[in-house]
Amino acid sequence: MPLWETDYTTTFHHQSYPAISPTRPELSAATKTIFISGGGRGLGTSIVDAFAQAGASHIIVTGRSASSLEAIASRVHAAHPSTKVTGLPGDVSREADVAHVFAQAKAIAPAGIDVLVANAGYLSTVAPVPAATSSAQADDAVTADWWRGFEVNVKGVYLLARHFLAAATPNAVFLNVSAAACHLNPAFPGFSSYASSKIGASRLVETLQIENPGLRFYNIQPGVVKTDMLAKSGLEEMGSVQLPYDDPELPGHFLVWLASPEAEFLKGKFLWANWDVDELTAKKDDIAAGNKLKTGLAQMGAKQLIGPQPASDARLDWNTLSDARFCMSCGFVAEPNDARLPPSPEALPFQQENETDELADGGKSANSDIEHDLAETASTYSPLRMNQREVRLFVLKPGCASDPIMGRIFHCVLDSGQHIPYEAVSYTWADAYGDSSYSETAYCNHAAVRITRNCSSALRRIRHEMDSKVIWIDQICIDQTNMAERGHQVALMPRIYASATQVLIYLCSVEDARYFAGPMPNPNSENTIGFPSVSHLLDADVLRHPWFRRVWVLQEVANARKATLLSSDSSADWETFRNSNSTLRAIPSILSLNLREFVPLSGFADLLERARECYASDPRDKVFALLGILMLPDSAPLVPNYAKSVETVFTETAVALIKILNEEFLVRDGA
Repeated sequence: MPLWETDYTTTFHHQSYPAISPTRPELSAATKTIFISGGGRGLGTSIVDAFAQAGASHIIVTGRSASSLEAIASRVHAAHPSTKVTGLPGDVSREADVAHVFAQAKAIAPAGIDVLVANAGYLSTVAPVPAATSSAQADDAVTADWWRGFEVNVKGVYLLARHFLAAATPNAVFLNVSAAACHLNPAFPGFSSYASSKIGASRLVETLQIENPGLRFYNIQPGVVKTDMLAKSGLEEMGSVQLPYDDPELPGHFLVWLASPEAEFLKGKFLWANWDVDELTAKKDDIAAGNKLKTGLAQMGAKQLIGPQPASDARLDWNTLSDARFCMSCGFVAEPNDARLPPSPEALPFQQENETDELADGGKSANSDIEHDLAETASTYSPLRMNQREVRLFVLKPGCASDPIMGRIFHCVLDSGQHIPYEAVSYTWADAYGDSSYSETAYCNHAAVRITRNCSSALRRIRHEMDSKVIWIDQICIDQTNMAERGHQVALMPRIYASATQVLIYLCSVEDARYFAGPMPNPNSENTIGFPSVSHLLDADVLRHPWFRRVWVLQEVANARKATLLSSDSSADWETFRNSNSTLRAIPSILSLNLREFVPLSGFADLLERARECYASDPRDKVFALLGILMLPDSAPLVPNYAKSVETVFTETAVALIKILNEEFLVRDGA
């Protein structure tokens, strides 16, 4: 087997083949704008050719040689007249150059970048790291050449990524052309700069995928193609090395396939252009099941890094709860499988829920009696302290899409000064078909908790593949069978959402969104806000989602420090989205207001009137859901209490409203 070959797929290609042919209609790049760095020479020219064959609308090529860019643009456009090719000279390691290139790109392609190929690379002089000498000038030259690899291979990818994030269209693709040097163990001396810089860029791209789940990032080992860089490496002159040369078309065609929807399941992965795509697709479930096709030690994740902390440890940002350790600054959670972390709950404002030895109700089917399941659920909760601002937080354990929802519940006292950073989830109990039955199961502290299908979808959408995260979500964090607890927690809702680091607004999948009832507004396709554009969200029927008519969302977004909209494949900042013209015309009028500024000025009566168009499955929530936004006077108190009937709640609300209006009238009259 050649040195570079791996056996992840049985078939190891050295030439292009029909499944990755750019002429396949499924791989079409029509209407897309492609940005390729280092596209004027070497491997970059074949990548430009491949996307032109795929019918790209516009290809923007950057590199340091203006003449090379002019030549490739002229040649490709002549061969593919429907594809516009623009060469923009610049050095990817210079921030000013990258900013200038992207400013020009925005002017000629205002809709944004659909695919970016980070192909520019630099191979420092191949030689062992030398000992320092007495010549400062010589040493500076050696160091400058060695460091140049990092400036191009790491800083260049970083700068391209930053500007890509600002210009990316929804679900855009970032393809980093990496190298076998960062995927295999060191085999030759002299490649320290190249190998380590490529490793750094690879990990940068993997982190970008974690930070931007609505976009697609990939690392690609392009194969072994005869280029000037390969000649500079000296590998061809080593008689002991058998180089498995690849056709120059192979990497370009493989990148076209990766940029297509067919390869979305591989986002965040490190891939070889030689691997067979049909075999990769057949391994889809296996790839998703674990931490595969990424750089790093096999089977090693963040949780293996956290060892025991000495008693004298002065790091106050770490706290330990049972067998989990939390960072109080960022919310990072580590859950080692061994017992090296001693429990110390007495020093913390947390209490772990009681555990059972085995999974309660673990063998039941989705068709089992729901009332019995809820009774089982209720038995898994220990009481909250009603005389304090105590809530439950859920540590959502990592997993892939098919894994069951699992995690731990802890008690936390809000405003204690030490509570763990967490994210609060805003969503609808019912899915796009109106199903709000408890048809799914989550396992909390080894006990079964019944949840709705949309709650399960939300948890799977926000769940991380590698690390645990702390969240608050009502179906799991509140005992829904305990009316007194429900009232107590509803009263704390403003504080729960205000204390969260951000509110995650989950909307179901775009596919489900097509079934939403109600008229759809005509979107303004020219009104975009970056990633993702408002027009994209409107085109996806997102504004038909019942979340936008739900009364509870009023206080959830009003009290949020920050809110982010999440669909199945994209995300958007709530404030930016809410303030767009297209959104303002489509959502209920009350959601278009800044409620934190509106309510103190207009008062309870106006808020009740504007909220009439909002939906609540429980009529009492038409009142209870608004209390978290209001500052009612002591003379007209209203407290959430689900033991009271609908008639009683509405009557008490009317009485409180009369008192408030009378007080306002007397103040104005007295003035």
